[in-house]
Amino acid sequence: MDNLQYSPTSKTPSVNFNATAGILEIKGNSIPEDAFSFYDPVINWVRRYVAEFPPAKTVFVFKMSYFNTSSSNCFMNMLKILKNTLPAASTFEVKWYFEEDDEDMQDSGEYYAAVLGMPFSFYPVDSL
Repeated sequence: MDNLQYSPTSKTPSVNFNATAGILEIKGNSIPEDAFSFYDPVINWVRRYVAEFPPAKTVFVFKMSYFNTSSSNCFMNMLKILKNTLPAASTFEVKWYFEEDDEDMQDSGEYYAAVLGMPFSFYPVDSL
């Protein structure tokens, strides 16, 4: 399976999904005009990943500075797909990074963890 990589723009994050390593990282800002058009190929990649190539461990690394509501919906869809369709033998971990003084981003991660009913690891950092 091919990896998925997008370079960041002023409105979209970098996407670095490495199928072989099982590391899926999204980093930056996400305020696209049409989040569903941007994230549709990303979500489809995640669907193929869990169906065709899930390694023993998958780590979703989230390093966002800011995202809008429609991007949030897309992130939730990706996380639900991973949580609900990875094989039972696979380990799934979410690493949520946020700027140390950004309580809203931390709260967003805690919201996702609560809605999905799964633990997240939280990492405050000086800057993203």
